[in-house]
Amino acid sequence: MNNSTALKKLNWPLKDVFKNNWKDKFLIDKNAPFYFKLNDNQKLIKKLQIELKDDSELNRLFDYQHMFTDDLKKNNLWVRVEDSVIPMTMYDVYTGLLKHLKDNSFETQLFNSSEISFVSPMGPYKYMSLIETLNENLIDKFIFSQIMKNKLPTRSMRVHTQGKIKIEFGDDFERHAELEIKQITEFGILFSSKDEEYLPGLEQSDYIKIFIDTRGMSTFLDNDLKLSEQIIGDDFFYTEDELRFLFIEQVNIVKSLSYKSGTSNEVFMFCRYHDMLESDVPGIFYDFSQRVKEYFKNLL
Repeated sequence: MNNSTALKKLNWPLKDVFKNNWKDKFLIDKNAPFYFKLNDNQKLIKKLQIELKDDSELNRLFDYQHMFTDDLKKNNLWVRVEDSVIPMTMYDVYTGLLKHLKDNSFETQLFNSSEISFVSPMGPYKYMSLIETLNENLIDKFIFSQIMKNKLPTRSMRVHTQGKIKIEFGDDFERHAELEIKQITEFGILFSSKDEEYLPGLEQSDYIKIFIDTRGMSTFLDNDLKLSEQIIGDDFFYTEDELRFLFIEQVNIVKSLSYKSGTSNEVFMFCRYHDMLESDVPGIFYDFSQRVKEYFKNLL
């Protein structure tokens, strides 16, 4: 069977995998700012793995698509640390990033500037961070490949979103900043910021006030995960209403660097539902995650 014949018989989501559309964003509803990727849900990944296992031709095609990992093992670089030169391959760097994404390890090695050469142990060397040597498209492809081959745990359900929200912090909540809401999971909400100026003040605060408008989310849930008209992304969660907020202790916010932080200064902040105080946000957002799990089940 040739490749074109094998691909013609495929249904979604396998067809998108083999057309290299596996990193596409799929909207849950055209009017709502909620979307997912194929590797954002364990059930989707399991379905793909089973279909590949049951069809040797498709499995061969998938392996062929991901032979780039062999090339990474042949791509050498050298890192000079004081009087030592450490030989590495690009495969080592991508594997280090996976480890960082799993447990936040290797942060210093990946994000701090080092002397790096792609030519030889003798140089020439250039000051840069290891994270800057990675290709963003290859990062996504590498992660997907490792998940599909069970070399990386499948991710629990998450939904991507977008929109700005306001926070207040400081001794009397006199300081203000804006965050971007990025992902919703069954355990909490992921925010991000590219403005590093307020971070020292945030980390010295006991409590953070996070303002989120839940009315759009409630309408979405009440209408069976549909909206009759579009709510502009940045306005979906944003509110100036002083009554629509949650408290969270600063020590309960899990902070991590984005792999793009070397160029974008992006910092992630994850807030667990059980740490959110005095708000309807955790209940509504958790209900949303459970409804979306059912949506994925019906989708398959």
